[in-house]
Amino acid sequence: MADGLRPWHWNVTVATISNAKHQDRWLGRLTRALGSGESTGLRNIHYFDQSKPHDFFTILEKARHDIAERGSSLMVHTTGTRQTSSTQRVGTLTSTLLDLAVQMSLPIVPLHFAGGLPEQPLNHKLEVPYRHTAQDYIFGSPIMPDELTALPYAARRTRVLKAINTLAPISNAPHEPNPAAEARIHAAAPDLAPSHAIWAAIEDALNALPVAWRDHPGYGDWLDIRCRCPQCHATLRSDAAATP
Repeated sequence: MADGLRPWHWNVTVATISNAKHQDRWLGRLTRALGSGESTGLRNIHYFDQSKPHDFFTILEKARHDIAERGSSLMVHTTGTRQTSSTQRVGTLTSTLLDLAVQMSLPIVPLHFAGGLPEQPLNHKLEVPYRHTAQDYIFGSPIMPDELTALPYAARRTRVLKAINTLAPISNAPHEPNPAAEARIHAAAPDLAPSHAIWAAIEDALNALPVAWRDHPGYGDWLDIRCRCPQCHATLRSDAAATP
C-alpha cells in the first residue's frame, strides 16, 4: 500500500526493494497483473534474494541509474522482513543506503506503520493488518543529505533509526478490528491459509467500491491470476457469494 501511496501523493516514480520470496507469491502476481505502466506506481520492484547478499549492490546500481535518469525514489524496509508485534522497533539499517543518499544528494523520508499489529507477538507474519483493522502510514520530516554529510559516519545510522522509531504512537495497541470484514472474508475463503485468503481480502475491498468491477474487461485476467493457486481455485467462493 505504501508503495502506491507515495507516487500518488508526490507524483514520483518509487522503486521498492522487496524480498525475492514475494516474486511468486500474491504480491508479485498482483503487481504483474497491474501492468508495467507508470500510472500504477508499482512498476519498479527489485526482488532481493537474502541468501545472495552481494546481489544487493547490483540492485542499488539499478536504483542509482533510475534516480539519475528519472528522478525516482527508493523505498526500503530497513529490517528486511515484516514485524509480528507493534512493540517492535527498527534496530538495523545498512550503511550502504545512507551512502547512496549522501552520494546522490537524496533526502531520507522516515515512514512508520502503526495500528495494524497486536502488542502480543504473533507466531506468523501477516499479509494484511491484524483482524482487518485500519493501518496508519506515518511519514516524518525529510532528513536532508547535508545533515547526514555533516554527521560522523556512525551517527548517521543512529539519526535515521531514531527518526523512524520516534514516529511510533505512544500506544502500541492496534486499531479496532473489523469483524464484519473478517466474517465476509472467512465465508469466501474458509479453508485457506492467510497467504491464499489475501485474494478474498482484496476482493472484499474491491466490493466496497462504487463500481461494478466484475464487469470490467480485465476481470477475466484477474480470475486467471488469482486462481493460479490450486488451493484458491478449489476453495475461493467470492464469486458465488457476490451480488450481481
